[in-house]
Amino acid sequence: MERQYSGKDHMAAVFGGEATDRIPVRAMQTLKPALELAGVTGKEVRTEPDKYIKAMVALQEVVPSDAIVILVGDDALFANIVGLSFEELKALGMRGKPLLGDKSTFAKIELREPKQYERLLYHLEICEKAISVLPDVIIDAFTISPWTAAMMLRGMENFIFDTKDDPQFAHDLLRFTTEFAKMVGDALLETGIGLLTVADPNAGSSVISPKMFREWAKPYLEETVTHFKRQRETPIFLHICGYTDPIMEDLVSLGIDGMSIDDPSSLKRLVEISQGRIVIEGNFPTELYVIGTKDQIDEKVKECIDTAAEPNGYKYILCSGCQVPDNAPIENVKHFLEFGRQYGRYS
Repeated sequence: MERQYSGKDHMAAVFGGEATDRIPVRAMQTLKPALELAGVTGKEVRTEPDKYIKAMVALQEVVPSDAIVILVGDDALFANIVGLSFEELKALGMRGKPLLGDKSTFAKIELREPKQYERLLYHLEICEKAISVLPDVIIDAFTISPWTAAMMLRGMENFIFDTKDDPQFAHDLLRFTTEFAKMVGDALLETGIGLLTVADPNAGSSVISPKMFREWAKPYLEETVTHFKRQRETPIFLHICGYTDPIMEDLVSLGIDGMSIDDPSSLKRLVEISQGRIVIEGNFPTELYVIGTKDQIDEKVKECIDTAAEPNGYKYILCSGCQVPDNAPIENVKHFLEFGRQYGRYS
């Protein structure tokens, strides 16, 4: 009788575990498409871990992925950094605004224990419950990176100017966000998640130059990855949005176990640089989930798998390049996953 592999089995195989019968296939989705299916509201999902899990299970039943994303770095967590609750943040009219628009505010911030960040405790509870409720799937926690966290707190343009106008402040803020990122990642790893992804969407060449990345973002990112790699049980991934071709060699050299790339980046180039050293994930174009026909989805899936699976020693995960748009028809996402599992079978 042919063995039935779980999503966790397929994911483990690309990291050197037991071989399965196909490559892993997943899509990075929010829970919005599952709200009606689960009978929960967006507010309930954002505030009640049990409702979050209910929506997660409902989504997995309809569009089963080999790994499920839990996004950790939201507005509520950043509000906690400066000592505010999310409700206080909204009451002050500061949602979406830089919390450190006034640099002097930074002097009032200090790093605290994980249990003192209410929003982090919320995400930790979700991770623990997800592992228990969905034991055959990899739970992938997307955590914050030092560079992007600094930009979130200070504001993108403000922080880029800070690197020139007040470099000492920029380094001080990055030192804080690096220690904060380590603390958050450590707490997530302790829950037993199957994958930790350091999300650094603002570090790519679509936002900053390769020179700025190497001078400012890379040293703190490398320190964070090295810190997480002290534990050997959980793979450490990196996800950067947009165009990353000019810094791909830098990224592979960080010591990460795998890299998730977006559609603007070259999958072929990353395969050539990787030479099987890291697991590669991506980079199916997210717009095809919305406007693509089934034939277009099939052709792009074939292209991704042909480009990266065997050429990278089968250390490849077929995945959306970035987050699946909330307005994507669920039938298209389902077709992507089903065809990927079919075409990604080993000979």
